[in-house]
Amino acid sequence: MISPLHCFWRLLLALCCATFAFVCSVPQLAAQTPQKIQSITVDADQAVRLQFSGAPATKFRRFHSIYPVEASPDLQKWERIALLSRTNGSTAPLSLESPRTGHAKYFYRTPSTNLVTPFPSLTGPYAVGTKLLVMHNPDRTNRVYQTNFPFLVTMFYPATPTSGALPSRYAAPQVASSINSMWAIAAVTIDPAFFAQSQSNAVIARSAGPFPVVTYSPGYTMHRFDNTHLCEELASHGFVVAAMDHRDSYVTLLPDGTTFGDLSHNVGVTSMDFDLRAKDLQFLLSEIERLNLSDPEWAGLLDTNRIGAFGFSAGGNTSSTLGRTDSRIKAFANMDGNLSTLWETDPATKPFRF
Repeated sequence: MISPLHCFWRLLLALCCATFAFVCSVPQLAAQTPQKIQSITVDADQAVRLQFSGAPATKFRRFHSIYPVEASPDLQKWERIALLSRTNGSTAPLSLESPRTGHAKYFYRTPSTNLVTPFPSLTGPYAVGTKLLVMHNPDRTNRVYQTNFPFLVTMFYPATPTSGALPSRYAAPQVASSINSMWAIAAVTIDPAFFAQSQSNAVIARSAGPFPVVTYSPGYTMHRFDNTHLCEELASHGFVVAAMDHRDSYVTLLPDGTTFGDLSHNVGVTSMDFDLRAKDLQFLLSEIERLNLSDPEWAGLLDTNRIGAFGFSAGGNTSSTLGRTDSRIKAFANMDGNLSTLWETDPATKPFRF
């Protein structure tokens, strides 16, 4: 049996090369034709083959489309049975296993919206949900306004998807616009038309818990979604991933639509920033422990004896700092960050990947 820690390393090693593959050029959406199920056939082994028609805009042909397929025996009660995916240049039929509940026939449906995503299908057995948490730390200040402020955490988790609901957008338009303005180069522009492969506020797959937990720390001034696919992939294999915005995030969008963050006030990253970011994660760990003890939704579902940490760029440094200093972290990974000279005289004493 493969341990969660071994699974964690395998997934990160397989996926870290795709860190910024979600980017593309110009965010305007060109003409497209709505997708639909064109035909349904059933093989002798009861495998259902769905032929889809419709196509996304030409600029998305090098990416993927996802097809949430729902089935119903009576057109009244619908259930998500698959999240299919294929490259946008393919016209091959997609197959899924027919529901086996004793009904003589089934009806199938999929959204007509073109659900373009930058990444291929998730490989784990679980569907993935996300929940947005607003946390408050009275000791945490914003480097722009120098006042206490809330910070956001997205929880990725194994889920039972809700029928009739689309996957989440990869990034909110306000966030995509701000990030695009910050970088101002086509190679790293985020298209607001992209969808993720997770569903917002889907029901937690409680029977599969408790789940090992992994924290995610984004790059300097970046947003917690900058490695959404990695977070989703881990969640599809039974992890809960807590991805957070740090105090230096260029833009944070609160649930009421308020945004804050200002790159013009930010300066180059320093060792102090890594220490402050690590304190952000330490507070997040304490909140995870609190959620597991007393939160109506999360109590008993978070395995606080199995916590890992990973991050990208400055987030990799942050996760390394946390992993070295906080005994609650059992393993950590640093993606595209660097190692301080401290490692030469004081190497890590727990599993890590660089």
